[in-house]
Amino acid sequence: MMIKIDSFGSTKIEYINQLAKKFSITLPNDYAKFLLEHNGGTMSGYIASYFETLQQNIFLEVLFGIGLNTDFNLEDWNNEYKDELLEQTLIIGSANSNGLIVLVNQTELQGIYYWDHCLSFSSSTESENTYKLSDSFQEFFMAINCSSSDLS
Repeated sequence: MMIKIDSFGSTKIEYINQLAKKFSITLPNDYAKFLLEHNGGTMSGYIASYFETLQQNIFLEVLFGIGLNTDFNLEDWNNEYKDELLEQTLIIGSANSNGLIVLVNQTELQGIYYWDHCLSFSSSTESENTYKLSDSFQEFFMAINCSSSDLS
């Protein structure tokens, strides 16, 4: 069953570029396109997606957006955790009530990760609490059972 994103609306390329500059990250084209067209959103269905690397289900709740006056603002989340993030990294969403979805755009680490910053999983420790979910935003998007029309 495909789930649909309840979009926060579109945003402008200027705002995407400002965000990228502020957090010193080069955004992959697939993610930038998603922001341009949807500016994040909440999931209209509650469907678990199983990720082998985690050996757990992920319940994606929200993909954050730019310039929102809500708890779903990309800038606010990244400001809060900026001292804990690697270079070329951006928090893009939340899942499982207390985990964060993180985009990493470093050559050797590029992909989408689940950051168990609250150490909810028994396998997580202070030094090992980040799990790779996919190699790209589009691959992640498909894995969470979102309609491919949301990215095309």
